[in-house]
Amino acid sequence: MLQPEFRHIDTILLAGTMVIYEGQHDATERIPTQWAELISRPVPELHTATHVYGASPCTADGKLHYFTGIQVPNYEGVNSPARITIEPGEYAIFTVHDIATLRDTWLWIFREWLPQSGRRERNAPEFERYTAPYNPVRASGPIEIGIPLEPNDSH
Repeated sequence: MLQPEFRHIDTILLAGTMVIYEGQHDATERIPTQWAELISRPVPELHTATHVYGASPCTADGKLHYFTGIQVPNYEGVNSPARITIEPGEYAIFTVHDIATLRDTWLWIFREWLPQSGRRERNAPEFERYTAPYNPVRASGPIEIGIPLEPNDSH
């Protein structure tokens, strides 16, 4: 299947909305509506952003927390119901070209790739980065999945 690109990412500040889902099935059913609501908001920065993000912070409540939003240079003057920080460090980046395979790709990463990779996930938010001209509502364009990794001792 996919081979990741290993990339160091600097801090990324995101502003947008967060919804808490009861589980994967609930999230799969309702996340498209969350995206549609974000895209329909009258926020000029949203419509000129070159990247929009979906992100999931690490939580211990057994629920799926899903963030949708855009990258901002800082939080000063940002009127947003949710903020999340993509922490600096090494990430395994998987590029998905067909949104129909996005959920299966996530499952494959955690069930197969990560356990067989010899790497461990770092306790930091995972993300999806939708690159312009991607539109999550129209479901077109490449998507990058970012998995935060613990430092590799073999370097």
